[in-house]
Amino acid sequence: MTTDPESTVAVYRAALDASPSAILVTNTDGRITMANPEAERLFGFEPGTLRGRPVESLLPYEQREAHAARRARFNARPEARPMGHLRDLHARRNDGTVFPVEVGLNPVTTPNGQFVVCAVVDLTQRKAVEEDLRRQTALLEVANTKLTELATTDSLTSLWNRRTFLEQMN
Repeated sequence: MTTDPESTVAVYRAALDASPSAILVTNTDGRITMANPEAERLFGFEPGTLRGRPVESLLPYEQREAHAARRARFNARPEARPMGHLRDLHARRNDGTVFPVEVGLNPVTTPNGQFVVCAVVDLTQRKAVEEDLRRQTALLEVANTKLTELATTDSLTSLWNRRTFLEQMN
């Protein structure tokens, strides 16, 4: 089965649009050339309005200048950067909300030049669950300390109870 280039492009575009992940494509100047519907939803933009924007516009203000320098270094030596490089990254929605993200990058060379495919994952829920687990762990540690104290001391005298005393003697 052979496919003509136009139908291949249509398949790729349909796959990009159907992706459950936010995907952006940028050129070497950092301009967004393509954004799938999930990226538009994630960043809070109307359909078609991300195209042509600088990718730095999706970052918190204080990170924009540094990102432009990192982008230049990436363009000088483009190589895939998979998700999860143990870096806390943040993005900025159209309404100004800053949120935690994970970003994977992959350079792509086409007849029209070099591009970068960016997959973006919103980590807001995961970070909230992690913070809740940290709080719950801290509460459990306090409760365990109290239970150990109650199990080993006499509540009236605050001295070791008989069982603890005998365990210490052995």
